[in-house]
Amino acid sequence: MHRSVRSALLIPLTATTLLTGCVSTSDQADEVAPPFVFRSLNLNQRRDDGSRDWDLISPEARYDLESRTVEAQSPTGLVYRDDKPYLRISAQKATVVNDGDRIVLEGNVRLQQLTDQRLLIEGERLVWTPDDSNIVVDQQPTAVDSRSQLSAERFVLLQDRDQLRLDGPTRLLHWPETRTAETASDTEILGGSGSWNLKSGRLTVSGPVTARRNDDSVLTASALEGDTAAQFLDLIKPVNLNLGDERGTVTAQTTRWNYVDRQFRSAGPVEGRRKGMRMRGIGFVMDEGSSTLEVISACRLEQPGEQLQAQRCLWNWKSQDIIAESDAQQLKGRVGDDDRIRFDPADGRVRSQFRLRGGAPVTQESGSPGTPVTF
Repeated sequence: MHRSVRSALLIPLTATTLLTGCVSTSDQADEVAPPFVFRSLNLNQRRDDGSRDWDLISPEARYDLESRTVEAQSPTGLVYRDDKPYLRISAQKATVVNDGDRIVLEGNVRLQQLTDQRLLIEGERLVWTPDDSNIVVDQQPTAVDSRSQLSAERFVLLQDRDQLRLDGPTRLLHWPETRTAETASDTEILGGSGSWNLKSGRLTVSGPVTARRNDDSVLTASALEGDTAAQFLDLIKPVNLNLGDERGTVTAQTTRWNYVDRQFRSAGPVEGRRKGMRMRGIGFVMDEGSSTLEVISACRLEQPGEQLQAQRCLWNWKSQDIIAESDAQQLKGRVGDDDRIRFDPADGRVRSQFRLRGGAPVTQESGSPGTPVTF
């Protein structure tokens, strides 16, 4: 809806003009009239249908009649949507040009979302053109919620679409619990330009994307998409997770990161490596809380001179325990100090398969039948 270009200037309680004397000379008459100085100022603008658009108040302001420019100190205000408060704004200084065509806020600028995700946008300079529904934060912009802090070279808020455009390199910090100034983030994600919908929570960041964790693990992807309302990020293929601390690497296709549950999930092919051991399959779940990597189907474990096939595999990188199982059988093992897997079929039921050079497979079986784990 089109906005009215006329702003209403409410008469303050006290106003004085800066005059040098009671009588004007001819030379003084040619000079530019001094600005009005107000003890308090209240500016507001309404839409064509009469609904509220924005309000701005200040305890002290100067108004230049010739340029129709207001310079206000410690301004605060509200931006409305559907005649209801939508954003609260504040700064150290405001310059209102041409009675509201352009508003510049400077110094400790704060833009608080009052609905939806209640995001707080901060910066040192904000340029606002109400008729275009554009708010630009072009000096040290950051956006914070309860667990994250997002920054870029420039923010452009498209008010009518609730879309925050992220220009330039983007940096996202994430906290495992509520974000505080006293606690450090556990994840830093670096990427290119992007956008964030402040209503739906949909986030996109162009690549390449690199995430560094406080456990020394590093994650890379070609791009990032996600939903901060639903609290997940999709890492776009190819995805590589270097677990650090000699825990190995995981290479996968597009992977969903549920950062609150601390889980990674993917339905595509996956390969995990740790020194001489390799674990491959289709689909995986990596749970940081339990320190486990599970290959969901078509699991294949390999190490020099040996290989194992199973329906599912589970590796605990903290205890180094490994489980390979099918519908009816299970093998438990462990990665030893020599980085080799050793299995111990405690129930005595295992089907072993090996191939003689130049011959067909030879099978030895004990225990009950079922879909086998083969080794």
